[in-house]
Amino acid sequence: MKRVLITGGTGFVGANLARRVLRDGHEIHLLVRRSRQSWRLDEIAADVRLDEADLEDREAVRRVVRGVKPDWVFHLAAYGAYPTQTDFERMVATNLTGSVTLLDACRECGVEAFVQAGSSSEYGYKDHPASEDELLQPNSHYAITKAAATYYCQFAARTTGVNAVTVRLYSVYVRTKSRRG
Repeated sequence: MKRVLITGGTGFVGANLARRVLRDGHEIHLLVRRSRQSWRLDEIAADVRLDEADLEDREAVRRVVRGVKPDWVFHLAAYGAYPTQTDFERMVATNLTGSVTLLDACRECGVEAFVQAGSSSEYGYKDHPASEDELLQPNSHYAITKAAATYYCQFAARTTGVNAVTVRLYSVYVRTKSRRG
């Protein structure tokens, strides 16, 4: 059994990942903001632990990571992916500063694996399916902050040896079994 820390766990991808990791028999901790909507977690609330901290609060994040001592970290928290999320300073604080803060705290604690959710927007507009070895050409403020976080993860992996990777998500949809059968 692994101890798993997930950011963005109250979102669509994070809540579904939490369910899957629980099914696989692992211990789940969710790093959440104080102002959150946790309705996606109602059915698993008794099985997960919520740890409150804002990603841009370096000391609070360190305290949570030190307390949890995660084996694996899935960093899914993001701001700016939706048309209503337009505050560039908040994008920088969440997507870049928050990613740096979390990865640094995890590296200090010796996590086995750090998986960051990137975005297909990092590639920019393409007339073909992007491949992982293409140059990033971010096409929005959101994409710029996600690309910067990707570069930081790559830099940290190269220079410190931390096992950090970015997985770029594309139009995520999870099909669930119908309640009717």
